[in-house]
Amino acid sequence: MTDHYDIEVTFPVNVQALNSLNNQQAKLKAIQDWNSDPSVGILTSAGADYIGWEKVPNRDENLSVASQDELSVFPADWPVSYV
Repeated sequence: MTDHYDIEVTFPVNVQALNSLNNQQAKLKAIQDWNSDPSVGILTSAGADYIGWEKVPNRDENLSVASQDELSVFPADWPVSYV
């Protein structure tokens, strides 16, 4: 395995996130849900349920030669977007 970059850019989404467990009532509800059916609910989350990839704009302009060489094996439209 080689090292890889991880740059996180966040966008607002309409889903329940783990930080909702900071609310005491939400936490108690999550525990009740878990006790009723441990296969559903926020406590089944491993913390990375939604991941998306975004293209790097003008990747040749701002990256080192080594990075450009590494990226050259991928087509220009990678990653492919599916709608």
